[in-house]
Amino acid sequence: MKRILFYLTVAIATLLCALSCTQEIEGDGLDGREKARPAWDGEQVTLTATPDNDDYVFVKWSDGNTENPRTITMTTDTTLKAEFAKVAYWQLTLSAGEGGTAKADKDGPYRTGSQVTITATPSNDDYYFVKWSDGNTENPRTLTMTADTTLKAEFAKVPYWQLTLSAGEGGTVKADKDGPFRDGSEVIITATADNDHKFVKWSDGNTENPRKIVMKSDTNLSAEFAEIAYSDIWIGTTVGGKAETDKSGKYEEGTTLTIQATADKGYVFLHWSNGSKDNPLVYTVTDKDEMIYPIFRSNDCAK
Repeated sequence: MKRILFYLTVAIATLLCALSCTQEIEGDGLDGREKARPAWDGEQVTLTATPDNDDYVFVKWSDGNTENPRTITMTTDTTLKAEFAKVAYWQLTLSAGEGGTAKADKDGPYRTGSQVTITATPSNDDYYFVKWSDGNTENPRTLTMTADTTLKAEFAKVPYWQLTLSAGEGGTVKADKDGPFRDGSEVIITATADNDHKFVKWSDGNTENPRKIVMKSDTNLSAEFAEIAYSDIWIGTTVGGKAETDKSGKYEEGTTLTIQATADKGYVFLHWSNGSKDNPLVYTVTDKDEMIYPIFRSNDCAK
């Protein structure tokens, strides 16, 4: 059977790029225009389009195919053209508002697709970075250059806040440092009660004392105190034994007393005057005066 010989003609779109075909054509050095070579029917030929330098990129073949390298099977005379385009370079323009500076990690212009890291830096502690002019708040921020870009770094002054403290009757209040206070700073406030008084709460309902507050706005707080209520508790002694407690005197409401009853020889403990048979007795002081005493029984009574 007779073999058919076809011609493959390859060309390029610009004089600054080279194109080569593998096999016989590879390395032949195309002259920047076109070159034809014979190929047998059914023969496979690989084409490679190669830009001459980094300022150009391969785009497509004249038949719309974008494969590179590309292998074709010869079935007819074929003409193909490699199309190239210049790589775009972009400008990045940075600026900064009052209170800081903005800079990129490398100088432009920037090749399409290259990445640039930009950083906004406050000029001192009295300023902080807010956002870029396109609304982005990342800092540092990485850009992928695909167009000329203009960005401005926006800064704002750090706010300072006043803390106003006061105390009701029966105590005093103070902060561990003087204001004004930088936004976000921590301040510890302490309420100290006078004699015969106790701290109740702060004017916002918080009962911590000392208390740590984070300054986010001007703040007014008052410490509230109350007079301590005392009750007289008498620990009585009766025939047959005695009662002892670990505390004595006037007691603040809510105080817990432990009272121990000890029977004399020939007696046994029965119960307390309030009816409790616990010994020792754990007693919580109320707002009323009260006498508490143990009741004993003679052993003779049990006979």
